[in-house]
Amino acid sequence: MAKVRQNVLVEKGWTGLKFMSGQIQEDPNSLLQGRQGAEEYNTMRYTDPTVAGVLLALSLPIREAQWQVNPASDSEADQEAAEFVESCLHDMSSSLDDVLTEASTMFCFGWAYMEWVLKRRLGRKPGGKRASSAHDDGRIGFRKITLRKQTSLWEWELDETGGILGMWQQRMMKPPVYIPIEKALLFRTTREGNNPEGLSILRPAYRDWTYKKEIERIEAIGLQRALMGVPVVTLGQGASGDITDPNDSHEARARQILSSLHKNDTVGILEEGEALTFRFETPEMTGVTGDSDRVIQRKDEGIARSALASWLLLGTREKGSYALARELGDMFFIAVEGYLQTISEVFTRWAVPTLFSYNAFPGITGYPEITTSINRRVDLEAISAVVNDLVGGLVLTPDIALEQHMRELAGLPRRAVEVEGDEPVTPAPSDEGEDVIAGPHVEEKESSATPPAEKFASRPTLDRYTSATDEYKAALVAEFEAWADSTAGDFATVAPEDVGSWYADNWPTKVTILVGLLKALAWSWLPLGYELGFKSSAIPPEQRREIEYEMAQNDGWMDASLATAIQGQVHLPSLVEISHMVEAERREAFKALVVGRRGHVGLYAGAFWRTIWVGAIAYYLLRGEDHQIRWVTDVTAKHCPDCLLFGDVTYQNYNTLMRHTGGILPGNGTTCDGNCRCHLARDDGGTLIVL
Repeated sequence: MAKVRQNVLVEKGWTGLKFMSGQIQEDPNSLLQGRQGAEEYNTMRYTDPTVAGVLLALSLPIREAQWQVNPASDSEADQEAAEFVESCLHDMSSSLDDVLTEASTMFCFGWAYMEWVLKRRLGRKPGGKRASSAHDDGRIGFRKITLRKQTSLWEWELDETGGILGMWQQRMMKPPVYIPIEKALLFRTTREGNNPEGLSILRPAYRDWTYKKEIERIEAIGLQRALMGVPVVTLGQGASGDITDPNDSHEARARQILSSLHKNDTVGILEEGEALTFRFETPEMTGVTGDSDRVIQRKDEGIARSALASWLLLGTREKGSYALARELGDMFFIAVEGYLQTISEVFTRWAVPTLFSYNAFPGITGYPEITTSINRRVDLEAISAVVNDLVGGLVLTPDIALEQHMRELAGLPRRAVEVEGDEPVTPAPSDEGEDVIAGPHVEEKESSATPPAEKFASRPTLDRYTSATDEYKAALVAEFEAWADSTAGDFATVAPEDVGSWYADNWPTKVTILVGLLKALAWSWLPLGYELGFKSSAIPPEQRREIEYEMAQNDGWMDASLATAIQGQVHLPSLVEISHMVEAERREAFKALVVGRRGHVGLYAGAFWRTIWVGAIAYYLLRGEDHQIRWVTDVTAKHCPDCLLFGDVTYQNYNTLMRHTGGILPGNGTTCDGNCRCHLARDDGGTLIVL
């Protein structure tokens, strides 16, 4: 072993703290040192509304913060250790909120010395002498972590280098008691020079508070004199000489009256005159009150500014704006977050090791860490605009983590993976080892266009997806052909002279009916497509909203493009030309005009293919899978530029795929709108398994 020089292991210097006879003497104002200073700060917080508001603004976010105990690793032992620490924080005689409230007194005094007391967790024993616990595991936990008030400080115990050994606390009618630092948690606003008293948030505001208090006193006296007036007694000639006793003279009695009017303060005027009179004179106070108001406001601003809380006073004056309030508020909360981190670090560094010194947890790789975060009010409109810009610029990819974070910011409930009353999202393996639908989920109807779910349940995954899409396409075309036949029959009975009015009035209505029929068909089929991809009919509410979104998208596309295409397929001159044919020929001629759009109608089957992959991705994300994903192109199709650009590429995972494609998936955002059969597959070392 290498020889270590002794002097590098020995502390040579000291902190430089001004310390004498157990008292910290750092503050140049002796009134603000030690227990006397604590009493002064106590007076400030109890008597000044601005001081009280600043302290409340600092403490409330800390009390409302989210606390989380993070394990040292994912091992079972570390997870158990973290759960134990969290249970201890919520199994004390006082709540964690009470502990944080007392810890927040460090803002007023600069420090908070809190003694911890332990207990053995042996379950609840109401009325018993020993401490009750919500747990009966026999472990040692915290019974309480409680404040030792700053105004009860007797003196500090420091070592020769300035290290803190403990605190002596003054007790009523008893000798002081010593509380060693090993049995306490010391919260401080600052650690400069290892000063156990830190620095009060109110210290820079003390000068403003002192002047403000004096100005308010003077202002009150001035207002009293202005409102009550100054008494004036005029003594008549020889009035004082009427009585030989000077203590019982008229002048003495007059002074006694003046003193009693103002609570033993002799405020008034004695003057000589021809006759004895008594009156009140009102002094001129013009401008004095306004001047004092401005000074007091300036002192209030100084008090708030010392804690970065100037935003508290916005609205009390004519100056200020929303933007200024937001900037000042952000700066304030940054400061609060820093103090909150200081509090959590004290728990992590000192409270957590204390628990593990009394409790054995074999196999842990380290102690749990306590982290905190403030529930800040955010500008959702601004954040939404930024996220939309980033997503639109392909800088950010929407995923589950982003959604959950946005939900937390907006105060919305977390996304549900499973819903009580629904079947769990667990696929049942088929004989081929691929995922199948968990049984029938669409009731059979009389219409042949209704999709029977069990028809596809036993097929291999890709074949199941393709067959279902092809059948939906066939159903769309069949619905279109039935409509074309019915409309042709209706037109065949129109007299030649009425063709113009039929084209203007009836034809748009016929097209609207067709779009409605195709929409109704989609409403019946698209949920099946999602369930095929999701591999279950037990769809959580959040995913059902995805289905509703897909159906709404499909409705919009049909309204925007299909109706226009079908209506534009038939022109009035063509109808006038065929209106002179016999009825049977007119019927066939009309059908020939519209069936040219049969292929166009079939293209809307791409919505079904797209919905399958929306469901498949939702299933993939809810399972938390992180496999390589390959975009497999359809070898039988003529591809659009999107499929050619992104297809036949293996991506590291889903997030990588989304970042690379900008959110485009097979059938979802591609130029071909899902009219090829490109698909996604999990790449397991060269073996492709369809999602």
